[in-house]
Amino acid sequence: MQEQEPEQNQDKDQQQHVSTIDPGLLPVNWPKHVKYLVDYEYHPLIPAEVLDLVQGRRRKMSDYQSTATSGLGSGSGSESDNVPETQQQQQQWNENPPRTELELQYDDIPIGHAIPGILRTPTTTSSSPSSSVSSPPFSPSPPSASSFPPSSLSCPSALHPHQQQLQTPYEIRLITNPPTHPVLGSYGLFATTTLRPGLHLLDYISIVVPDAYADPDSDHTLYLSNDLNLDASAHGNHGRFVNDFRRIRTQEQGPNVSWDLYRDAETGQIRMGCKVLKRIRPGEEILCTYGKSYWRSRGIMVKGKEWEDDWDTDLDDQSDDEEDEEDEEDDDGI
Repeated sequence: MQEQEPEQNQDKDQQQHVSTIDPGLLPVNWPKHVKYLVDYEYHPLIPAEVLDLVQGRRRKMSDYQSTATSGLGSGSGSESDNVPETQQQQQQWNENPPRTELELQYDDIPIGHAIPGILRTPTTTSSSPSSSVSSPPFSPSPPSASSFPPSSLSCPSALHPHQQQLQTPYEIRLITNPPTHPVLGSYGLFATTTLRPGLHLLDYISIVVPDAYADPDSDHTLYLSNDLNLDASAHGNHGRFVNDFRRIRTQEQGPNVSWDLYRDAETGQIRMGCKVLKRIRPGEEILCTYGKSYWRSRGIMVKGKEWEDDWDTDLDDQSDDEEDEEDEEDDDGI
């Protein structure tokens, strides 16, 4: 038994960063008390069937076939009648299987599409100039209570902390001006390159917790779906630094990004994405709306509608930076 301990310790060392990045590669200004996540982690008390739906996993017909086969071997042939006889029937079942009552509840989640190369930020390795990291595979079962916060999610080998440096089109900055900024002396998320409307900027990554375990006083909790919440108080990513637009931009200007719940078209996983509404230039702060109820719960009344029509995504603003520079030069010459 003692000879196996080094292997166990080695496996443990390999797993300790599967859903995080090496401390030496943390973003500038990242708080020491917060664990950086590259993908969602799940509270152990989320029911397995709900976790499967949130993670986009469904039992394949092959699972039922193996069950039926084992049943035949044990002398029970009743299940064979439920197995499709042709490959075409099996494929049809896999693509559109019967939906349970619980699945129907989650069908109300909006269907979105993850923009390739954007949902996972580009990274730089020592062996290649750059690479786009795809979504990591999901854990086959909900994490155990003894391992909370769970780290059962595995991420691509391309995200190995000793080989990768996280690169993003945004960065965390200490806010030192203007003097009227509502969170002066704190931190915000700022663009490092031009961000065009409609861009899927990032996902709000955090611990996924049931309602009973969500902190109502937290400034970093978002509603996910049904009875699940995203709590980035102590575990999260850059998304936790997106501030509210109020007292920074006018009500007419509104936020320049929004949080949109969507289902990933490739993985089927329910995610909370940040979408760019208005063009954001380098050095400009990335701002959302926390909602009037957020401020009301803190005894602060805000004016205006919950959502203004003018805040919708400006998909017509897709001009190139070169064109903008030419327009500015023409204006200077007049």
